[in-house]
Amino acid sequence: MRNTQTKKRKNGWFIGFWILVLLIMLGLGVGITLANTPAINSADTGKTIRSDDSSFNIVLNKNQINKLATHYLTNKQVGQGQKIAFVINDYVNIYGKVNVLGQSLDAGIAMVPQVTNDGNIILKAHAINVGQLQLPTRLVLGIFARTYNVPDWVAIKPNKNEIVLQLNQLKTANGFKFKAQAIDIPNNKFVFEGQVK
Repeated sequence: MRNTQTKKRKNGWFIGFWILVLLIMLGLGVGITLANTPAINSADTGKTIRSDDSSFNIVLNKNQINKLATHYLTNKQVGQGQKIAFVINDYVNIYGKVNVLGQSLDAGIAMVPQVTNDGNIILKAHAINVGQLQLPTRLVLGIFARTYNVPDWVAIKPNKNEIVLQLNQLKTANGFKFKAQAIDIPNNKFVFEGQVK
């Protein structure tokens, strides 16, 4: 009788051992299968991404625009003698120093932004201050154009009393393109469309 009990015990351990081995092998088989299965469906790899699928909207406020402008200008004006500042409050304001008749004077231009159909921004001169002088807008913009080294995507047009931010010509290191969709200063909302190229 003792032999039967020993056989039953051995049979229980024996069966348990083989069930454990079977579960381990089944787990390894599932793991190997999952590891060899591609993460991307091979049917999807041949599809092309449309250019409109890679666009996104960016909504900013005045504070965010001012911080971006300060960061950009700080990096771009390193080593330049003349520096400008860009601040948005009730208007788009550009501040700097200009040389008039050998004198370095503080200058400020208050501008009204307009978004063009192609997503660029035209800044129309609204008011100009050069120290206490009353100078024509055309003259001050001409001085700004000669004094400051602006990027290629910024066009100062003294004859039209405007500065054009040609966002469609802005080159970024990572291939992004941007265009303005809406600029609403009173409601503190600036909407841009970004696109990955």
